Amino acid sequence: MQRIFTIVLNWNGKSDTLTCIESLQKQTHPTTIICVDNGSGDDSAAAIRARFPAITLIETGSNLGYAGGNNVGIRHALASDADFIFVLNNDITLEPDCIEVLANELTAHPDIDAAAPKTVFSNDPHMIYFAGGHISADGHTHHIGYGDVNKPEYEVASPTEWITGCALFARRETFERVGLFDERFFLLFEDSDWSLRARHAGCQLHYLPAARVRHAGSASFGGKRSPLYQYYRTRNSLLWIERHFSFPKCIYLGARMIADSWQRSKRLSDPGPERARMRSATVAGVRDYAMRRFGCGPPGPSFSQLS
Repeated sequence: MQRIFTIVLNWNGKSDTLTCIESLQKQTHPTTIICVDNGSGDDSAAAIRARFPAITLIETGSNLGYAGGNNVGIRHALASDADFIFVLNNDITLEPDCIEVLANELTAHPDIDAAAPKTVFSNDPHMIYFAGGHISADGHTHHIGYGDVNKPEYEVASPTEWITGCALFARRETFERVGLFDERFFLLFEDSDWSLRARHAGCQLHYLPAARVRHAGSASFGGKRSPLYQYYRTRNSLLWIERHFSFPKCIYLGARMIADSWQRSKRLSDPGPERARMRSATVAGVRDYAMRRFGCGPPGPSFSQLS
């Protein structure tokens, strides 16, 4: 039987993480669960250890971000001779046969190097969250089917241009070939960056709708309307463009990304202090990209004001 390791990253998300692990323990194909606690400030680690003493719990001691925290788990899985590695958001719950379907599909199709299950919203399982990914010519990444009701077209397995990091299933050989997540991103774009690096390395990425998960939508970093999210989105979109587009196109796309972030700060905030914080986060993201300051956002008052 294939040795499958599933990595669940926790950062102050005790309730979601406990539910996710419980879902994993109900899988029809057994999986070794690695929970990486990313320097939580609550009692997450103690609660996870008390509820699930048999799983592997790794405490990083500090917040290494999505990329760094998951890399800790991936390294552990590789060192433990995993055949497959499943990177999973802590706000995911799985249909009981999800891992079995993914493992069987990749075993039956050796040309598939990594795969994404169908992801729907937990509060409305008839609505699609991710049914494959598309990267547009302007550098934006898109979830195919996002917000749409489930339709027959989303039941068709197909190649995908990228895989969201909320549920990424891959062979160990794929991680060995492509490498781990780029920790410069810290949060956001590390999954699309990894996906394009995989494709550049000749790997085949597929969307496999027979495997299904539900995504709740974590509140980590304050949600998608928070200044902190805006900071990482702005900074990392520029790094993403730099890494995957030719230099002449980078100038044009980078300028468009900055303009898009500026408009987003206006669109998602009300006039007043809230908009000022979003604008400050946008400026900070551009500044830190230009200064080559990646990884965790800079410490100090200028950054704490983004929270």
